[in-house]
Amino acid sequence: MQHALRTGRWICITTLLGAVAHAAWAAPGTCDGSSDPCSFDLGRVMVTLAQGAASYAAGAEFLNGEDGDYVFQPNLFSTLALTSAGATEGFSFVPGLQLRVGGSGRNGYHELRGWFEFSGLSFQAKPGWRLDGLQLQVIGSRNVVGDASWSYGLPFALQFNGDSFAGSGAINPDDAAVRAELTINAAYLEGEDGTAVSYGYATAGFESARFVATVSAVPEPGAVALWLGGAALLGAWGRRARPGRAGG
Repeated sequence: MQHALRTGRWICITTLLGAVAHAAWAAPGTCDGSSDPCSFDLGRVMVTLAQGAASYAAGAEFLNGEDGDYVFQPNLFSTLALTSAGATEGFSFVPGLQLRVGGSGRNGYHELRGWFEFSGLSFQAKPGWRLDGLQLQVIGSRNVVGDASWSYGLPFALQFNGDSFAGSGAINPDDAAVRAELTINAAYLEGEDGTAVSYGYATAGFESARFVATVSAVPEPGAVALWLGGAALLGAWGRRARPGRAGG
């Protein structure tokens, strides 16, 4: 009995040590801001950018008019931060995208679009781990006044709390190509007496975003064989220890 218990404990300890060893393993990151393929280590998951820094892009443009302004962060690595909590790990970044149209009294219809996007982005679990899912999460805000409106383009719906919004959705880890857009528009029309017949003003922006991978441990074949062997030993010991049936 004591031998079987010692065997069972040894199998559990061996499995746990194997998991810890994989969690501690870290390949050096190769992302240096160039356009060459690169990867970086989240801990239990490796992230690959097929075109390096060029796998990420951000921008903004006027679709109509010119009354407005915008800012955005074109560099992924300047704001990238690794995140880890329990069974999840990933990276966050700040798109820095802020859009504004209207408010200056220029006649016409003014429309502005901004975005960030990834191409050639993939996530792969390290040996001993399984990637159970990947999500993109975004946080931002918008404000619309008068003859103005806004819209968004994301592969999932947003939830709102006043002018603030947040949303998340599943992304394919093998090809995490995604584009996130915001579009705002506003109209201004001045009447003959110099007052505004139509007036609009709108702002919108992405304040933060992050990819979150959910992982779980997968025992290696050797650990599974040890576990099965231990279970077989316990079963055999149980059969030998069971008292025999008395004859009639």
